[in-house]
Amino acid sequence: MKRNQLIYSFLIILGGGICLSHSSGPGAVQDKDRTGGPVSEGTCANCHSGGSFGSSVDIAVTTESGDTVTAYLPETAYTLRIKVVGEGAAAFGFQTVALDSSNADAGMFGAAPTGTQITPVAERNYFEHSERSTSGEWEIEWTSPAAGSGAVEFYVAGNSVNNADGFQGDEVTTDSLILEQEVLSSSRDLVAFNLTVGPNPATNFIRANWDNRTVAASHVRVVNLQGQQVYNQILNPQDSEIAIDLLDYPTGFYVMQLISAEGSQSKTFLRQ
Repeated sequence: MKRNQLIYSFLIILGGGICLSHSSGPGAVQDKDRTGGPVSEGTCANCHSGGSFGSSVDIAVTTESGDTVTAYLPETAYTLRIKVVGEGAAAFGFQTVALDSSNADAGMFGAAPTGTQITPVAERNYFEHSERSTSGEWEIEWTSPAAGSGAVEFYVAGNSVNNADGFQGDEVTTDSLILEQEVLSSSRDLVAFNLTVGPNPATNFIRANWDNRTVAASHVRVVNLQGQQVYNQILNPQDSEIAIDLLDYPTGFYVMQLISAEGSQSKTFLRQ
């Protein structure tokens, strides 16, 4: 009898430890996709249930100016926003992934903000919480994939919890978002510039070349994956190339954007 009680007590303690560990995110703890997407193994509701908070989760992609995106431009930096709402919930968690038509990673997440992490699971990268949030809101830079990649599908699971360090009394909801690649009219053709950048990866400098015979570029800028502008240069209509010194740039990925009144084209490069 005492032995059975000891085993039961051990299981309770072990179960509590597992529950607590889930506050670090299902990818990091379980090595599982719990987004409810096509490659997931269910959702967080596989474990969490019993809550009644009227919960919802919303996922959106926005531009640097805060406008909601319904179609993406290739190789462009956006902000991915996640919001979980649950009236009366003590804290919140989430997991999300961006997939292409082959269910591989679509685009690239930037640096994970405090309280979140990028977790690799089955050769895909998941943006998820690393600690419970009381706000239920998160955001991260996301750079869209190259031209011709097709639609991007985002899947997210949000968890509203009662902070009781257990699986009961929590409520899980899911959401998804599909972004098609933006198809521009001939006057805003993405390939009108025929923009090329190199060398890529780059060390000391990066050079951009483009065709100015159809559309004249007004300026060129470079942003990091946090959406921060690190370079901006006004161009003359006759300009068709520019070289940028990278010696003071930290190692990492950057997006070069060639811009005109008719449209823009972007290229991602690595500063190593």
